[in-house]
Amino acid sequence: MLTDSQRAYLRKILNSGLFDRRYYLAENPGVHWLFRLFPARHFVLMGEGAGLPPNRAFSPWAYLRHNPDVAQSSYRPFEHYDVCGRKEQQLTQDHPEAALAADCPLSQQRGWLCCRTGGAISCRSCIW
Repeated sequence: MLTDSQRAYLRKILNSGLFDRRYYLAENPGVHWLFRLFPARHFVLMGEGAGLPPNRAFSPWAYLRHNPDVAQSSYRPFEHYDVCGRKEQQLTQDHPEAALAADCPLSQQRGWLCCRTGGAISCRSCIW
């Protein structure tokens, strides 16, 4: 059962056009059959909290890492992006190479550098 605030959030998500039903279901094949009928409801109740992306271009956890103030606000990550972050062009995903450790030979070979410090990319120190 959804609370009033969850129901309002669900409406915002559906009205935003940002929730990709097909993508969400394809990326989360283990979703209970009932939630497969209503994937946005699953996202509101469980998916966002578990870090499941509602579309190809948005990661709730990455958004919180890039925008730590959102965690302290009354907004949920995807809601904040819809209301503010999209206009402000906030980052919504981690840099793909950020997962490589600084001592990774591939990282050194390709010369990937941290966008903040100029050092080799480290999975703990640099996210795009």
